Amino acid sequence: GAFNFHDMHSPKGRSSSNRSPLYGKVRRVSILKFLSYGKERLRVSQTASFLPQIRPLMKHFRRNMMANWEQQMNEHNRIVSRGNRMKLCSPFKMKALRCSTVDEYIFKFHSHTLVAVLDSLSEFAEIVVSLISEDQLAPSWWINNDLLIHREHWEKMSNSVMALVHFLTRIDKISRRETESSLDQGALMKSVHRVSSHYSIFSRSQEQCVTASRSGSVPHC
Repeated sequence: GAFNFHDMHSPKGRSSSNRSPLYGKVRRVSILKFLSYGKERLRVSQTASFLPQIRPLMKHFRRNMMANWEQQMNEHNRIVSRGNRMKLCSPFKMKALRCSTVDEYIFKFHSHTLVAVLDSLSEFAEIVVSLISEDQLAPSWWINNDLLIHREHWEKMSNSVMALVHFLTRIDKISRRETESSLDQGALMKSVHRVSSHYSIFSRSQEQCVTASRSGSVPHC
């Protein structure tokens, strides 16, 4: 049968994070949430000029964009229903194409958007890990003259990124097990593994591991 994304959702509350945990977890890895400013807070456009890695998430997962995703999903479902009425697809195919949650819609039909977000997180991690390797014990690291990230915030970001990684991995495993025709999510899972290789060492679940800057590679913990 079709993979039921409702099984992944918390029944409590009506916030976008509860209605769409994937959307909420992506929102929580926004680089902007973890940056600090040397002097005064910069406009988002200024920060993006220094750090283009913030753009993919800001473009697709800004605050209050849940309604936009819901609108896209509803339009998608209308097109699928129209195709079914015109006998362009079988009822079984229509059931596979229809989406009941925004998470399902994003995962099935916008994995390329998730790839862009994950790859931007990997690029940001490469910058920070390079800075860490130069001064492992520093309380913070300067990205440029205007932006820095504190150790505490980097560790919190790593935890949030790994929470997203585990969630996407879980969705992928369940969808592969429960769908008769598995989605081709090779590109997405490649990006998931890449981002995990950068952040897993710094996350809470990997505290016992050797730091990335010391080992020079990702340990198998």
